[in-house]
Amino acid sequence: MYNTDGFYGPEQIIRNHREAISNAKQFNEDLGNSEYLMNNLSRFRDWYYFREYDIWAPKKFIEFRDMTSEKYEALKNDPATNSRGNFDSNLLGPILNRISYSALVDEKLQLREQLTSYQDHYYKEPRRGAILYIIH
Repeated sequence: MYNTDGFYGPEQIIRNHREAISNAKQFNEDLGNSEYLMNNLSRFRDWYYFREYDIWAPKKFIEFRDMTSEKYEALKNDPATNSRGNFDSNLLGPILNRISYSALVDEKLQLREQLTSYQDHYYKEPRRGAILYIIH
């Protein structure tokens, strides 16, 4: 189990595009083996589409360095880091803001269909009001 004692927030934020891609790939590798991620798939609000790799990943998973399903679950379950603690993605955004853009009106429907198809493999559907971004 991941120890959340060493998690302090800002210094844990991804520093570049490469780290975001690495986390997105890790999310997709872990998803099929993590009951916690599968059960909470519809709860993620902000989704990032990595067109180059044709993969999706949620903001909170990709925005913190070296994220894994085990680390994510531990941080979510620890009251010291969850919600408005150090594991609050609402406090973040600088890297993802620089490397992504919000889906344009004509892209939103197509991306929503892709995300729905992606989550359908896990018998889930995107959260109502999900916000979709594309990584450049």
